[in-house]
Amino acid sequence: MENNLLPLVVYPDPKLQTECAVITDYEPLEHIAGKMYELMKTAEGVGLAGNQIGLLHRIFVYEHENKKGIIINPQILKHEGQAASYEGCLSFPYCRFKVPRASKITMQYNTITGEEKTEDFEGFIAVLFQHETDHLNGLRIIDKTTAAEKQKHKKIIKVLEYHYEKQLEKLVDKKKET
Repeated sequence: MENNLLPLVVYPDPKLQTECAVITDYEPLEHIAGKMYELMKTAEGVGLAGNQIGLLHRIFVYEHENKKGIIINPQILKHEGQAASYEGCLSFPYCRFKVPRASKITMQYNTITGEEKTEDFEGFIAVLFQHETDHLNGLRIIDKTTAAEKQKHKKIIKVLEYHYEKQLEKLVDKKKET
């Protein structure tokens, strides 16, 4: 059976700390977004940003309460209120971090056709959009949480770092063979 899923980028891959480029060519996005959505659903996520698949462009997909969408070139224009909730992240498997967020945001973004929109969001969807926009700005969930929260997941973080180093070693060895 062939695996048609995109690769999921996991901590500590430096792509997660890369600020993503603005999208100007909307032509290939529908196909890419479809693949991103498929991976997000398979991984049981509610959002997935471009750099989480190694695509360093400003796009994310989401699904929440039977609403799904594609957000391109998001910019958060305004933050209001405070919310702190525990968030998971597909790039940090088995971790949930308490992260301070705004409870309401105003966001400007483009649709899949390039149409520019400005909308207000609140509650969980506002938190979700802040999380995904952080990804596109090169901010990881551990960059937004406290040292105490990071400490709670120290063992998992070390395992992720170890596996990432092993992957790099395999790539280097493969390159030497060619």
